[in-house]
Amino acid sequence: MALPANQTNPLVGLGGHYGDFPFITLMGGPPGLPNEEAILRFGGNTKQSLRGLQIQDRGVVDFVGGALNGKENILYLDALTISGADAQLIIRNWDDRADYLLVRRSYGDVNIPPILNQIHFEGYGPAMWREHYLEGYSDYWQITPMPEPGTYGAIFGSLAFGLIVWRNKRRRTE
Repeated sequence: MALPANQTNPLVGLGGHYGDFPFITLMGGPPGLPNEEAILRFGGNTKQSLRGLQIQDRGVVDFVGGALNGKENILYLDALTISGADAQLIIRNWDDRADYLLVRRSYGDVNIPPILNQIHFEGYGPAMWREHYLEGYSDYWQITPMPEPGTYGAIFGSLAFGLIVWRNKRRRTE
């Protein structure tokens, strides 16, 4: 299913009017079989709200064409369910600065949902949840890719280098 570019809520529910958001099931083939994916593809600068997204076996959300400065791809979900222990949600063409996957959380919910390990970002790895920072959306969790171990290595390496430089500079001034 391909959503058009430059649209807000191109899909509506059975009532056919804005604000009546649909529930979508992506039912692909079992993991491990090539080309057996059910895909929801964004067109770029697309914003879509859904009552729910259910993944059966293997589903893909493809964030094609998102850009900065108000042209982001945003998917708002009132509910996200992944059916079965082997089922997975794959996120494709993700750009950290231009794509948003937001899932409504229950009031007071601070627990990480158990489906988190069934979400995979191609080119990044596993998913993590964090509170969304945009004003007006504090009732959503934002799903993002977890930084790769190499990222942590680069951060710690930079800190160690900075510490060495600081210590050498301090010794020279004594």
